[in-house]
Order: sequence, then C-alpha cells, then structure tokens
Amino acid sequence: MSWLGIYLLGIVGGAVATLVLAWRLRSSAVRERGWMLFVPLATVAVLGRWLQTLLDAPNFDWAGARLAPLVACTRGYQLYYGPLKGPVLNTIYAPLSYLIYTPTLLLRDPTWLILGAGVIGLVAYFLPVILLCALRGRRQPESWILPFFGLVLFVFLSFHFASLRMSLEGTIHDTPALGGAALACWFLYRDPLLRWHTLVFSAFCTVLAIWAKQVMAPLALVLPLWTLLVHDRRRALLHLGLLALFGVFVSGVMALLFPARAMAFNILQLPASHPWNGVFPSNLLGVASYFYQEIYLLIAALAIIVLLERRRSTLPWSLWLGQQRWMLFALVGIANISTAFLGRVKLGGSWNSFSLTVYFLLLAGLAYLLQRFEDPSELGQRIRVALGILTAAIILFQLQEEARFFKDYLGLNRSKEERVYRFVTAHPGVAYFPWNPLPELLVEGKLCHFAYGLFDREIGGFPLDAPHFQQHVPPHCRYVCFPAGRRDHRPPECLDRYLKDFTRRVELNELPGFECYERNP
Repeated sequence: MSWLGIYLLGIVGGAVATLVLAWRLRSSAVRERGWMLFVPLATVAVLGRWLQTLLDAPNFDWAGARLAPLVACTRGYQLYYGPLKGPVLNTIYAPLSYLIYTPTLLLRDPTWLILGAGVIGLVAYFLPVILLCALRGRRQPESWILPFFGLVLFVFLSFHFASLRMSLEGTIHDTPALGGAALACWFLYRDPLLRWHTLVFSAFCTVLAIWAKQVMAPLALVLPLWTLLVHDRRRALLHLGLLALFGVFVSGVMALLFPARAMAFNILQLPASHPWNGVFPSNLLGVASYFYQEIYLLIAALAIIVLLERRRSTLPWSLWLGQQRWMLFALVGIANISTAFLGRVKLGGSWNSFSLTVYFLLLAGLAYLLQRFEDPSELGQRIRVALGILTAAIILFQLQEEARFFKDYLGLNRSKEERVYRFVTAHPGVAYFPWNPLPELLVEGKLCHFAYGLFDREIGGFPLDAPHFQQHVPPHCRYVCFPAGRRDHRPPECLDRYLKDFTRRVELNELPGFECYERNP
C-alpha cells in the first residue's frame, strides 16, 4: 500500500471515530459535542505532520552529517578533535546535542538511523508542550478538549515559523536544547511554591540544556531571577547554588568523557572566531529586519496581553507574576534574543537561530490560553470559541497539505542518504561525498571530511593544510558527488583545490539528483 493510501486510511479511521463520537455524545451539550468531533481528525493531522517530518528527514542534507560524529565514536574516532588533526565535521555544538541520539546506534542503516533520531528530536521538542497541556486536564474527557486543541495549534504553528521549522527538519541540534530548557521552565511553572525538589529538577534540566547547545546560557540567569521575583532572595540563592552544583558536576563528567582542550576548541573557540556576516551596521539592520518578520506578531500579541492583564490587576508586580506564570516562558524568550541575534549575525548562522526566542514566546502564548480556558467570564468564552474555530480551520487545511505530500512521496528507499548508502555499498572507495559522510562511515568504517565543517574551520581562521585534508578523503576515488545545489553552497577553499582534479561533470544512473564530477585521466 502506498503512503497516500495509508494516510487516507487514517483519515477514514478518523471519520469513523467522529461518527462513533457523534452517536455516543448525542446527549451532551452542543458546544462540547462540536469540539469533540474534531478530536479524531485533529489527531490524524498531527500524527500525519510528524510522520511527514520523519519521512522527509533522510532527504535533508544535514541529517546524516549531524549523526556522523556520534556514530564515529563507535568506530574508534573521537567526538571532538583539535585544529591540527582528525576528520572535520560540524562539531561546533555541545556534546549532549549528539549524545541524546545514542539510542539510534542500535540501528545500522543510515535511513533508519535518521528516522530514529527524528523521533527523539520530536519527543524532545514536543514533550514539554504535552506536559504543559496536561497540567490543565482533568479526569472528565470534556476538560481535555481545549488543552488538546492548544497542543494541535502549537504543533502546526511550529511548522509555520521558519525558525522552528528549521529546528525540526532532519536531525538538528536545537531540539534537545529547546526541550531541556522548556522542561526547566515547566518545573517552575507547575509549582507556584517553588519547593526545593522543584528547584533541583529545574536546575538540572537547565544545565543539560546548556550542555546541549551553549547559546542557551541566558537560561541560567533568567530562571533564578524569576525565583527572586516571585518568591524571595533565599530561594533564589538556593536556585543559584543548585545551578552551580549541577554545572560543576556535569562539566566534570564532560571533561572526563571528552578531551577538554579539543572540546573547548570546537564549542567555544571556533564559533567565537567566526566573522560577522556582512559589514556594520548594515548586517545588524538586516538581521533585525529578519528577526522582526519572524517575531513581531508574537511580541505584539504578548504585549497586548500584558497590558490588558495589568490593567485588570492592582497587585504588585511580584504577586502578579506569581499569578501569571505564563510570563516565565516569555521572559526566557526575551532573554534569548541576545544569543539568537548573535547566532544569526555571525557568518554561517541561519533562521534556526531565532528559534531560541520564537519557541518560548509561542510557549508563553499557549500557557496563557490554557490559563484562560478556565476563565468563566465572557472573555474566556470568546477565547475558547476562537481557538476552536481556528484549530478546526487549520486541521482541514493541513489534511489537504499532508495528502499532497504523501501522494508525491517516493519512499524511503529513494531518499538521498539511501541512494548514497547503496552506491557506497556496491562501490566502496569509488566516490567521495562531501555532504554525506554517514553512509561511508557505516559501510567502510572510514570518516571523511564534511564540507560545511571545513567551511566552519576556514571562516574561523583554522584552515586545513593539504596533508591534513588528504588524510580523510578516499585516497583513490574516481568521483566526487554532491546533492543538487550543494556544490557551490559556501564551498571551502581546501575542497575547491581538491576538486581541480575533478572537472568532468557526469551523470551516474545509481545517483539520480546528485552532481558528480569525475577525476581527470
């Protein structure tokens, strides 16, 4: 059965479940019955969107390359190397962004490795959102409808924002950092008393998030500040002490697992050495313009909400924040603007840098909606109706979009990574794939340079000399092959020099969609 057939079968199942619900809920209130009738199709739409993300991941040019460093550790390689030796990969991220995918090492095929990593990434990203919605649920089925609709809305908005969509595509290092930071916030959000065990869990998740992606560092300042604002100085000092304790402990473990100097070079020195993207001040203005396009609606909506809520309250700010706990996520998102902006304005940064802010502002909006669901006033009623209508419209639109994807989907055996894997298996050592290091690593146990990792080294001022470069490319390969469009995407100079011996463009039947160059005779 085709993927479209499987998906249509899911829609039929959702429609049947809707009819069953309509019959069983015939004695319920009209509004509750109307909302619950959308639950089956909403579930199909969400699962379909997640499945679409997973199936498309092996076609994402970064997916296998970002798993290669972890897989290489099982083949005798190190995760981090210094500037003068070792294969060069895209290892500018903290180690937990790789280690979180350790369960995928049970798999041997690159496509299934990427799919397994995709599942882990989705869980890391959406688990805090599910937990946030679950806090508002009760034992009665009707009480779960609106939190469920809030989750559905969050899922599809995540794929609407360019920054969050990039953080969810393929295997990327944003999801463990975002999820860990959101869990750290969730522990504080769920416990207004901020008991000591809450601070323990939150502090531990904070440290893990920073060790997943170092740009999450502002979290270690914002969360104790929140504790100070809504509780007292003593509890804030305890929070800071726990952060320091876990920070020293986890840092010590990382220093034991990986060579400290090489790790510091990759995750601190090299990113700090990257030049600015463009000339001041036009580069800052350009990034500010992109940032504005991405977050202006969220910022405007949250600003209006804050103004309205403050007008309705006479409480001091500290007590008001204790009531409006959704503001915790907003403060984290605002604090992350600094590192999000810095990541984008550096050469090599992309839209996913903004996810550090967008993700938490979106969480803040969801938490506010969940709080408003319990409001019996006319405003709360209007919010519930608006959410129901908006979610229903999005579901119907998404079902059509997903059906088109599954109709055109060629199958897992036609993905980029699978095509390279089959070619390398049939012709070991014949070709070098600068953007696809994972298949050759799995087949031959050899790790080759990754093109973008070489670019990172060069713009940071640490170019490879010829012997170092030649040490980690196939010694007598006949072809060098790129996914379509990647040959000229920020090409590193050492790779360009190497390609001077590969000038004849050829089409290989086993590699449709790849740009291949044959070695000169």
